[in-house]
Amino acid sequence: ADDHQAREKAAQLARAVVARPLEWEGKQIAIEVAYGVYNFKAGENATEALAAADREMYAHKKALKNGAG
Repeated sequence: ADDHQAREKAAQLARAVVARPLEWEGKQIAIEVAYGVYNFKAGENATEALAAADREMYAHKKALKNGAG
Protein backbone atom coordinates (compact mmCIF):
# COMPACT_ATOMS: atom_id res chain seq x y z
CA ALA A 1 0.00 0.00 0.00
CA ASP A 2 1.16 3.50 -0.68
CA ASP A 3 1.24 6.19 2.00
CA HIS A 4 -2.24 7.51 1.17
CA GLN A 5 -3.79 4.03 1.24
CA ALA A 6 -2.08 3.23 4.55
CA ARG A 7 -3.37 6.45 6.12
CA GLU A 8 -6.89 5.78 4.84
CA LYS A 9 -6.85 2.24 6.26
CA ALA A 10 -5.51 3.46 9.61
CA ALA A 11 -8.22 6.14 9.76
CA GLN A 12 -10.87 3.56 8.86
CA LEU A 13 -9.69 1.22 11.62
CA ALA A 14 -9.56 4.10 14.12
CA ARG A 15 -13.15 5.09 13.26
CA ALA A 16 -14.29 1.49 13.74
CA VAL A 17 -12.67 1.31 17.19
CA VAL A 18 -14.02 4.70 18.28
CA ALA A 19 -17.53 3.78 17.09
CA ARG A 20 -17.69 0.96 19.64
CA PRO A 21 -17.19 2.38 23.12
CA LEU A 22 -15.89 0.04 25.76
CA GLU A 23 -18.33 -0.89 28.49
CA TRP A 24 -16.99 -1.56 31.96
CA GLU A 25 -19.12 -2.21 35.01
CA GLY A 26 -22.17 -0.72 33.31
CA LYS A 27 -20.42 2.46 32.20
CA GLN A 28 -19.35 3.40 28.70
CA ILE A 29 -15.75 4.45 28.27
CA ALA A 30 -14.93 6.54 25.23
CA ILE A 31 -11.87 5.46 23.30
CA GLU A 32 -9.55 7.57 21.18
CA VAL A 33 -7.11 6.10 18.69
CA ALA A 34 -3.86 7.75 17.66
CA TYR A 35 -1.78 6.10 14.97
CA GLY A 36 1.38 6.67 13.03
CA VAL A 37 1.95 5.65 9.44
CA TYR A 38 5.38 5.14 7.95
CA ASN A 39 6.13 3.58 4.58
CA PHE A 40 8.95 1.12 5.32
CA LYS A 41 11.29 0.63 2.39
CA ALA A 42 13.54 -2.34 1.68
CA GLY A 43 16.94 -1.96 3.27
CA GLU A 44 15.84 0.56 5.88
CA ASN A 45 16.72 0.15 9.52
CA ALA A 46 13.69 -1.22 11.40
CA THR A 47 14.53 0.73 14.56
CA GLU A 48 14.59 4.02 12.64
CA ALA A 49 11.36 3.13 10.82
CA LEU A 50 9.59 2.36 14.10
CA ALA A 51 10.88 5.62 15.56
CA ALA A 52 9.48 7.51 12.55
CA ALA A 53 6.08 5.80 12.95
CA ASP A 54 6.18 6.61 16.66
CA ARG A 55 6.80 10.30 15.89
CA GLU A 56 3.84 10.22 13.49
CA MET A 57 1.65 8.65 16.19
CA TYR A 58 2.57 11.33 18.73
CA ALA A 59 1.90 14.06 16.16
CA HIS A 60 -1.53 12.53 15.52
CA LYS A 61 -2.17 12.28 19.26
CA LYS A 62 -1.31 15.98 19.65
CA ALA A 63 -3.64 16.86 16.76
CA LEU A 64 -6.45 14.91 18.45
CA LYS A 65 -5.92 16.86 21.67
CA ASN A 66 -6.03 20.12 19.70
CA GLY A 67 -9.29 19.09 18.04
CA ALA A 68 -7.79 18.53 14.60
CA GLY A 69 -8.55 14.77 14.72
